[in-house]
Amino acid sequence: MYLKVMLALDGSEEFAPLVSTATQLMDEERGQMLVVHLTELTAGRGSGPLHVDEDDRIARVREQVTRLADNGIDAKLVTGSTVRNPAEAIARVADMTQAEVIVTGPSGHGPVLGAIAGDTPKALLRRAPCPVLVVPPRPRHRQHDRVAA
Repeated sequence: MYLKVMLALDGSEEFAPLVSTATQLMDEERGQMLVVHLTELTAGRGSGPLHVDEDDRIARVREQVTRLADNGIDAKLVTGSTVRNPAEAIARVADMTQAEVIVTGPSGHGPVLGAIAGDTPKALLRRAPCPVLVVPPRPRHRQHDRVAA
């Protein structure tokens, strides 16, 4: 069990599998969950959030931290911003806070934006000062292979 679990959320993913995994990894009595959300900014003149729904994303993350606290979990929100390098910023926060494990979801970017913005989970695996656990989203519909008789 870990004493400091970092939960890195971009606000787009379904939280349930990530929160469940992070909670299971955390020491129930003495553990702390650091929920990190970084606003990805575009560079240049008139720069702003990369995601047009950034206000909604941070609101969802704040709601999740409140729910965790309401359930008796020592949860702290860490926010910030970064230009095209969220993995580096998350790794720095993990190092500064002495996080023992980082839990995150797969990249929230589609293939086009992912090529521009990068793949944060993959970059975290190279940069983080601690283990990184990437939790896939729940499948919406499970398809079972049928064996022809």
